[in-house]
Amino acid sequence: MTASNSNGAGACKDLLPTFAHWRERLIAAEQGSGWLDECDDAGRFLAVSRELVDALARTLRRLAGEGPVLEVCAGSGMLVRALAAAGVQVHATDAKPPEGAEVLCLSAEAALRRFEPAVVLGVFVPFDAGVDEAVLACPSVRHYVVVNARLAGALGSPSLWRTPGWECEPLDELRRWLLTRHDVWLGPVGPPPSGAVDDSRGRPGTPDATYRVWGPLSHRILQHGEAWHFARTAGTSLRAEDRMSLRVKRSNLRVAGVPPARAEGLRSSIRRWDAFDTRGQDARDTEC
Repeated sequence: MTASNSNGAGACKDLLPTFAHWRERLIAAEQGSGWLDECDDAGRFLAVSRELVDALARTLRRLAGEGPVLEVCAGSGMLVRALAAAGVQVHATDAKPPEGAEVLCLSAEAALRRFEPAVVLGVFVPFDAGVDEAVLACPSVRHYVVVNARLAGALGSPSLWRTPGWECEPLDELRRWLLTRHDVWLGPVGPPPSGAVDDSRGRPGTPDATYRVWGPLSHRILQHGEAWHFARTAGTSLRAEDRMSLRVKRSNLRVAGVPPARAEGLRSSIRRWDAFDTRGQDARDTEC
């Protein structure tokens, strides 16, 4: 599914609940069977509010401009429909979308090959599915926006934080509007727990906080959701035309009768030659 703006999509966005609505719903659920149980029954990982969609749309437009965004692990496609209403073109994909969902049935690897995106969105991507690794390894990807929950100190797969050639920054504008299935109401009274970040004045929590507390005493919620922007650092991938040039040079070696073993020995020289021949870009992480 490729979502783009339309009158119907705009109406869809206007019908989204507000953040305040979701907050009150969480508090009510916590006084009953529990917010997590309600989210499990609804298949909900993230409470999609108008404020969250607006903030996410601004971020994606800043990164992608007028270009499309690829969403991996899109699930039912609810978020992509709301983003379309905000004027963001998104290709929604999932390896196993729910029946009836307007989402392309594509694994992350297949979607990356098909669309060759510059900007990718991943919301609650499973940490052990290899999706983060595939996104970071895709040569065309320049930006990866990740929304997930930090649990037991960990968020996403370890590769998000360890892959060379990428830098990250917290997206606090998004984080303040995140309510996830893992969040907990702390009750109407009492001081915040030790180590929590007091966000009662609407300020986002510090990026390195494991969790934060939102709101006045009557609405204190322990929030686990975080949003991060991963950006490829300059000089870590070749442009598509440069990769083609590299393939042509290797092909020329074969046509010239250079033995395969000798060609493999020349691989690093070819890659460095291409790097200096294309505005000094570093090709060390590029597949040959």
